[in-house]
Amino acid sequence: MKNKPFLNIIFSIYMIIITLIFCINTGNAQIRLRNDIAKDSFQNSLITAMDENVDIKLIGTNNGFWHINKKNKKHRIYHYLTSNSRLPSDQITSICIRKNNTFWVGTNKGIFRWDGFAELLINQENSNLPDLKITSIVEDTHEDLWIGTFNGGLMKIQKRNEIIYNADNSNLPSNRIVSLSLDENKAVIIHLENNQSIESSSIRKKVNKNRK
Repeated sequence: MKNKPFLNIIFSIYMIIITLIFCINTGNAQIRLRNDIAKDSFQNSLITAMDENVDIKLIGTNNGFWHINKKNKKHRIYHYLTSNSRLPSDQITSICIRKNNTFWVGTNKGIFRWDGFAELLINQENSNLPDLKITSIVEDTHEDLWIGTFNGGLMKIQKRNEIIYNADNSNLPSNRIVSLSLDENKAVIIHLENNQSIESSSIRKKVNKNRK
């Protein structure tokens, strides 16, 4: 594709802007970590994503992501990189720890998933993922997973079904998903360009009028 290098440049600029917004929202671009959590290791990394539960904390950067075990002091910290795991890229764009304690890490080259037993790379060869450039991952109250992409719309994982929503097959206004979030009622909000937003519950597939 002739415009692929151009899209890569646009995506890089886009992620820099999103990262700056994330850092501002956290209140501290470097995030002050406790001294016993390898604070010095973060000094040369830009934090891009974060999620945690009672057991673990995951911190995504432009140099892989850090897994911090809150309960196991002996094996507390592990730094995931492309060189020591199945992580497809060291540029982390999003992180989601699911209710079942598995975690999904979005990058600019697909998704890294840990299911509690093994690492799995999710890409366009083994899934319906519409775009490898992941912008956001969030789990809703029904334990469905929503994955936003840079230029391919949304993928919803509902049990074993992978449902794609884009501007061509649904009422989604744009294929470029800026981010996903949960509102005060735990509904998934889809954030688009130009400050547009839409609730996931209002997304509908278009009816194929040619279908008999």
